[in-house]
Amino acid sequence: AGKYMKEEEKREQLRVAAYCRVSTDMLEQESSYEGQCSHYHDVITANPNWILAGIYADEGITGTSMRRRESFNRMVEDALDGKIDLILTKSISRFARNTLDCLTIVRKLKAAGVGITFEKEGLDTLDGTCEIILTILASIAQQESQSISHNVRLGIQYRFQQGLPMVNCTRFLGYDKDAKGRLVINAAQAGVVRRIYRDYLDGFSMDMIAGDLRREGIVSGTGSLSWPTSSVRYILTNEKYAGDLLLQKMLVEDFLTHKLVKNRGQLPQYFVEDAHAPIVPKTIFNKVQEELWLRGRNCPKGGNKFGSRKVLNGRIYCTCGEKMRRLRGSRPGFACNCGNAVTEEDLKMQVLEAVRRLQDQEEEIRRRIDLFREKLGSEELAGGSKFDDSAFEDGVSEDSVPGDRSSEADARIRWIRAKLARKIWQLENLLPENGMPGLECACYLEEDFRARTGHEIGREWNEDALVRIVDRVIAGKEVRFKGGIVVILLVK
Repeated sequence: AGKYMKEEEKREQLRVAAYCRVSTDMLEQESSYEGQCSHYHDVITANPNWILAGIYADEGITGTSMRRRESFNRMVEDALDGKIDLILTKSISRFARNTLDCLTIVRKLKAAGVGITFEKEGLDTLDGTCEIILTILASIAQQESQSISHNVRLGIQYRFQQGLPMVNCTRFLGYDKDAKGRLVINAAQAGVVRRIYRDYLDGFSMDMIAGDLRREGIVSGTGSLSWPTSSVRYILTNEKYAGDLLLQKMLVEDFLTHKLVKNRGQLPQYFVEDAHAPIVPKTIFNKVQEELWLRGRNCPKGGNKFGSRKVLNGRIYCTCGEKMRRLRGSRPGFACNCGNAVTEEDLKMQVLEAVRRLQDQEEEIRRRIDLFREKLGSEELAGGSKFDDSAFEDGVSEDSVPGDRSSEADARIRWIRAKLARKIWQLENLLPENGMPGLECACYLEEDFRARTGHEIGREWNEDALVRIVDRVIAGKEVRFKGGIVVILLVK
């Protein structure tokens, strides 16, 4: 009989849980969070008619959305599964700051026979008269949250007006923050950023760059070994790497959903020049923006390839003008439909010979660089008049400058400028090396980014260096380098 009475008494005890939440993980709220948990533990265990069904707590989580509130959602599931009879919480604003969410959960739990007691407001949801009051107070809590969101947004705008950045450096490759919150260069990571800029200017596609980084096991800005092409594009287009800041690129569209959207004129943006030490010189950053634009104009929609990572792939032509196909086997090489063939070993000898003879072309290379620089700054180009495009092998025509016809003239001028800048970069890569620093060192000058030949690579095959400068090989006849320099072969 005594055992039966104890079981009856146990069934009459309410299974009581508590929900605690603080909206930030700042130190001053940490004590409030711990205090709430300790308070409800003591209150529930001190009542002989209650059994502790759990303390559910979310720390550093907003109350305007249920999406990221793991403990809250787990508590609701447990209550609907019959594990909880009563929930205690400090206030309506701790429970939910979204009126619709608050009322939906309250009604759902009430239908399951689970009550919620709001300590501050003195409300019990099982009381039939409380829903009108609850609706009013929940609306006030939501309005208060909206007011806080507005004030936070104003605070962020005031920071931006003063040129103070808000950057999460844990996901930002190349920079750390010092004790005063200023951006400082992370030398090792900066080397990766500079490499990405240099590789892109040297003709590699974003897909190729991302693939190289993945294969080499280089850690990305997110701390993972995954390198989607979008991460490479983000680095190539982020003005922070040039030492500038464009603030308020994104904004919170709705304070309830916290959804971030691009700022397309809804709020003012703030540009801060020379805000911190650059990882890449501005000249390099600007060249990359023009190269991005140029490739976007030249490549068809959906096409993302730009060259090959192997020197001989897709670059070997026969003297008859046809592209040669690769031959595999014990003596790999290339063959043409006309019957001509050449071994891979002989092709490599021809390319190395041409590289060694680049020093004989140095005067011509420098002459072309000066010529293109002169054209780049010429009044003829700036004025938009007819431009002599004979310097380009592919020329410039209306078809080669696609885009909005209303701005055709502007597009043509920009296209020519971008082509000239590309030619200058390619030609300068053919000049001898003069003690270029590594990419981990400070790179304040454009020359620091060079992967110049130094003509030392003419002694042995260097795939990475050669792929940056070789454009086309006509087997047994000539090697054409990027920038338009041609070396007539002496070896067969």
